[in-house]
Order: sequence, then structure tokens, then C-alpha cells
Amino acid sequence: MATKESFPSTLIQSLLSGSEVQNRVRTVGDFTLDMELVAVDGLVGAARLGGIQKGPVSALASALAELPPRIKTNLAEMEVICLGYARALSASAYIALRYQSHKDGLAAMRAEGKSDALSLTNIKHVEELQRSYHLAFEESLFEAREALRSVRAKLGDFEAIVRSVQHVGSYMAIEAAALEDGSGNFTSLAGEIHRQALRLADVLGALLDDTNNSELLMTNRNGGLAA
Repeated sequence: MATKESFPSTLIQSLLSGSEVQNRVRTVGDFTLDMELVAVDGLVGAARLGGIQKGPVSALASALAELPPRIKTNLAEMEVICLGYARALSASAYIALRYQSHKDGLAAMRAEGKSDALSLTNIKHVEELQRSYHLAFEESLFEAREALRSVRAKLGDFEAIVRSVQHVGSYMAIEAAALEDGSGNFTSLAGEIHRQALRLADVLGALLDDTNNSELLMTNRNGGLAA
């Protein structure tokens, strides 16, 4: 029989999953630097070519050089989104822990069974706090989920960049096969471009899994505030 997961456990998992999203986004920065180095290799290699061979390869190298700035722009936007996500998730955690503390205190007050005016007033006050915490918790979770949706939308922009990198790599391989000399260098360059594209695709896939897992944890009511 499956056991009901405790609220603290669910909360901690959600925070850890949110941290994974942020850490994964940071790895895209490493990819940007590597892509810049690959683009420089392409531009330098194209400059060494002569005749009609130079034109197509130079165009591809230039197209490749345009991709790192696109990645940087999207990465900067993603980092802003993730900062908002982290703040909303942290707020959810803080509010939830306050809620749980007041819930335990309210249970203890009720267990005492006191019916004097002061005790009843204190219980009513804590109950009102509970309702306000519950509302604030739902609002902060809504903000966090909205941020995750923005992350997913931005992933679409990164996926478009991956396709662009793949296209450049494919055309570079075709041009390398047609070169009379120096084809080995450009064949290696085409291979490296494809490796970088696969690397970014893997990061994006893992990042999508992280966002899905984080949202699943946030929307899971087992052990949540209503428990």
C-alpha cells in the first residue's frame, strides 16, 4: 500500500527540483563559451581559404558566429525568469512552514479544551492567520508555476537555436566534402558543431524534465496545506 508523502518531504523535494532548474540553466553559459570558440575556429579557417571555396564556408562560419549572441540574450532572459521562480518558490516554502507551525499550535490549543474568552479569541486569531497563509501560499505557488511556464516558452527559443546549429553543421559537412584541400579541418569542425548541438539538446531535455517534475511537486496536494 502506498504511503502518503509528508508535507515537509514534498516541500523539500519541490525546493530541490527548483534548484535543479536553476543549476541546469547555468550550464547553458558554458555551452555559450564553447560555441564562441567553435565559431572563431570556423571564421579563422574560412579566412585561410581561397577562390570560390571561401564564399560558402565564410557564410556558414558567419552564421555560426551569430548564434552565441542569440544564446546569451536568451540565457539572460532565462536567468531573470529563474530568479523570479526562485523567489516565488522560496516564498511558498516560507509561508508553508509558517502555516504548518501555526497549524500545530492551533491543534495544541484545541487539545487543551479551554473555553474561556481569551483562549477562544486566541484560537480565532490563529484560524484567521491560517486562512491568510493559505491564500498567500496559493498566490506564491501560482507565481512559481507562471515562471515555469515562461521557462518552457524560453526553451522553445533555445530549441530553435539548436536547429540552427544543426543546420550549420550539416551544411559545413557538405562544404567540407567538396573542398580540394583542408577538408579535414572543416570535417572536424562540422563534427564539433553537431556535438555542441547534441550537448545543448541534452541540457534542454533535462531542463524540461526538471520543470515538469517541479510543477508536479508544486501541484501535488498530498501532504500539502490542506492536509
